[in-house]
Amino acid sequence: GPGAAPPRSHNGGVAAEAAVRAAAAAAAAAEGGTQRALAPSVGGALAVACGVRPDDAHGCVLRAALRAVGALAPWLAPANRLPALHACASFVMRSLHRQDAAAVAAAALGAICAQGGCAI
Repeated sequence: GPGAAPPRSHNGGVAAEAAVRAAAAAAAAAEGGTQRALAPSVGGALAVACGVRPDDAHGCVLRAALRAVGALAPWLAPANRLPALHACASFVMRSLHRQDAAAVAAAALGAICAQGGCAI
């Protein structure tokens, strides 16, 4: 019914949902204390997403991880997050060869590259 949670897949849906929630919270947070407080959560969600092995992952899990990276791309823009940016960009580029995830990988790479200061 209205307000009901969307169905969750058994193959990575929980991690993807957590990443989406973290992205929404990060986007809503103003620069300052709130954003600094959210940094460990957002960083953790990105670490989980970028820890997916593109060659071994089920297509749904890989696409969810790529969507999470794309959604969190604005968080990667500041210079102090360069290591996370490189890890995420590397993960996305390693995923481009997967036919079942190439479009999502391309969108995530575009989201990363669209951020000011994100010269990879």
